[in-house]
Amino acid sequence: MEKNNLKININNFAKIYGEFFEQITKDNIENLNSLCSKDIFFKDPFNSFTGIEKFKKVFFHMYEQSSNPRFSIIDICVNDNLAFMKWNFFSGKFIKIEGISEIKFNSEGLVLSHIDYWDSSSQIFAKIPIIKYLIKFMIKKFSI
Repeated sequence: MEKNNLKININNFAKIYGEFFEQITKDNIENLNSLCSKDIFFKDPFNSFTGIEKFKKVFFHMYEQSSNPRFSIIDICVNDNLAFMKWNFFSGKFIKIEGISEIKFNSEGLVLSHIDYWDSSSQIFAKIPIIKYLIKFMIKKFSI
């Protein structure tokens, strides 16, 4: 495939992938089978594994643990077969997590790897009463 055509297609693939996450429900998680490679690599602050079945479990688990979870895609940048998606995740009235996903596509437009970058300490752990004091202490120790 020509590099220019690949970039055009990756833009489309990334847009479709982002739209999937904005419209994700417990009932359409299985649609990841048509968007991702069977041996997709996934990593976030809590997980690191290979395989589509484990990847789908992340989202089934999200629905078990979260209240009305939803994603909002803020921006998508594409370079060759790589896309970066800036997103917000919301759960219930009080949880908002900001992050970026690094997504690699193959020439067929399937996702080969999906790596999420977000700060679990400030966006989750710092909101837990006992832990937040320890985190504030550590931040104060390391800041100038």
